[in-house]
Amino acid sequence: MAFKPDTTGTVPIFLLMVALAGGVQAQSWPSKPIRFIVSFPPGGSADLVARAIATPMSERLGQTVVVENRPGAAAISASTRWR
Repeated sequence: MAFKPDTTGTVPIFLLMVALAGGVQAQSWPSKPIRFIVSFPPGGSADLVARAIATPMSERLGQTVVVENRPGAAAISASTRWR
């Protein structure tokens, strides 16, 4: 005898989810400036690469990209800044 899962409630739930999904609209993203956090001091190679990436990213997304340097504490201070 083969195992047959109970799927009696699956179809109505799926149809309900599809019906409710029609009212959802996408939000404009990003809605505020993007912070590009670099865990090294300004003027170094990581800073230069971040700034080189930030310019085309800003043009492509149509949003301001701010490069923020947070050196110190073996990059722990920068990793705690993202939220």
